[in-house]
Amino acid sequence: MERGHTKSEPATAPSRVIPAVAATLPILFSMFSCGLYGLGAGAMGGVARLADHVTEMGSLSLLLIGGSSAAAMIGVAVAVFLAGRGVRVPAALPLGLAALPWVSGLVGARLGMGRAWDAVEYAEPEIRAPMMARGIAEASHARVF
Repeated sequence: MERGHTKSEPATAPSRVIPAVAATLPILFSMFSCGLYGLGAGAMGGVARLADHVTEMGSLSLLLIGGSSAAAMIGVAVAVFLAGRGVRVPAALPLGLAALPWVSGLVGARLGMGRAWDAVEYAEPEIRAPMMARGIAEASHARVF
């Protein structure tokens, strides 16, 4: 062998099983955490109490948080799969996708507080308190979910 040359190892093909298993982890974790949340809600008042929380959150906030959570879960799974296959994935991509549900919770809280502010500003005095309570409840539930 000449000086300065080293014998290279043969290249191995990247595994297909490990990235696929790693890509299922965000999905499995989301399912597990939803199951724990359901068990906790069942222990503290049952399904009817959980349905009350969802109703108080408001349908727009629920759609926003649910959609962004699903998109983040799928996006992180794809990013983990690609990283496991050897594709360079910027670290900001999965972190940004993971923060998406949190940001949508902030948007839901803002929508709820907007309803509370509208109640203070525009509502007649006899309906002001219930409107404010609904707006604050929506904001609180959107942040919790």
